[in-house]
Amino acid sequence: MGLVLPCYILCQSLMKQSSTVNTKADGKKVRSSQCEIDGIILGIEMAMTYLKTCQSCNDSGRILVFCDSNYAIDVIDRKLEAVRYSDFYKRLTDAQSQLKAMDRYVSLLYIVHSGIIGTDTADEMAREFAQSIASSHTDATEDITVTDVYKLATDIVNCSWQRKWNGDNTGRVTYSFIPDVGTKVILPMRKVGVSYCRILLHDTMLNDDSFRTGTSDTYMCECGQERETVEHVLL
Repeated sequence: MGLVLPCYILCQSLMKQSSTVNTKADGKKVRSSQCEIDGIILGIEMAMTYLKTCQSCNDSGRILVFCDSNYAIDVIDRKLEAVRYSDFYKRLTDAQSQLKAMDRYVSLLYIVHSGIIGTDTADEMAREFAQSIASSHTDATEDITVTDVYKLATDIVNCSWQRKWNGDNTGRVTYSFIPDVGTKVILPMRKVGVSYCRILLHDTMLNDDSFRTGTSDTYMCECGQERETVEHVLL
């Protein structure tokens, strides 16, 4: 039993329109490798559908398709087991012709699957959903918009970015002020913006920072009570 879960696509373009691509379930008793291969090809087809329908695309011509199966990537890239996957290669050959005509190319990128918090949960949920469709308890959608895929890919990237930001050893001063990735800060004037950036970089003109960089003889504040840090001055 298998359910095609499309690879997440990041077309390097401005996605201002909504396109729709048909999807399908692979059926019962289908090997997971077949689903992965089908997912890659479906991802390429979805990218091409978007590029054909968008009126103005400011992109580099490169389509990124992410997959967590090295085997599936090798099958596509090296055209392995042509007899077993003959139907896939017919679709792939057609896609290659269209990509060439569109002056676009595809990069298949491997993403680590194991050791990521939440991966096992996602796998279990996918299996349960596939079983629900196979048993006719749930209706499988026949189409999915490119906008939906783009939003899902963005959510995944932001979650990964947040996880790395939370556990990183560098930039901790900046993290103390901006713990959430994607935060936008709007400042009223340039000089305020410069001061704010210097605070984030832990490189202000206050004595605590200046003493560390060798431009001050002391780290103490003029009040003589504490180190002249950002927290001391502002709070």
